[in-house]
Amino acid sequence: MNLSTATEYMIAWRLFSLFPAAFYLKAENGRILGYAASKFALKAEIHVYTNTNKMREIFYIKARKVIDFSAAYNVFRSPGDVLIGTWRRKGFSSITRDHWELLDAQGNLIGDLLEDSAQKAMMRRLWTSYIPQSFTLRVNGLAVADYHQTFWPFLLRLKVELAGEPDPDMAIMVAAGGILLDAIEGRQKRW
Repeated sequence: MNLSTATEYMIAWRLFSLFPAAFYLKAENGRILGYAASKFALKAEIHVYTNTNKMREIFYIKARKVIDFSAAYNVFRSPGDVLIGTWRRKGFSSITRDHWELLDAQGNLIGDLLEDSAQKAMMRRLWTSYIPQSFTLRVNGLAVADYHQTFWPFLLRLKVELAGEPDPDMAIMVAAGGILLDAIEGRQKRW
């Protein structure tokens, strides 16, 4: 099993890790499907490898701009630096409820990643961030993946469940979406 064939896995991030932030993509049996490390740079850049020795890169995520309220993150397949899609955060609509758009390699809108409930989202923002988040990714109107946040001591986990085996590029985009949820949305809630 690898990241392109897995239909269920966890993305884990240590709450108190120092720079660079590290993410583990693990199968239910604990096997590492991927290891992501962010580079400290002006523009966010996250590289995902097959394991912690960083010998083989699967894909990487790179911010388009240094600072952007409606940030866009290009996702490139490795090797070859092939752009396969973009995740774009919906700035103002994400204030009340996290909302991301999925764009194909040509920049066409093909999907949405939306937080579960407006009421729960507001409770998380106003009272406590300890209410776990859930998200659904819809591509061309069909549910492709669900993301469910869980808390463990000093560890934030995001369970990713795909609705079937996607093509390899969509599997990468689903994983990149989960990493961005942890890296961008999670970082804002922890401060």
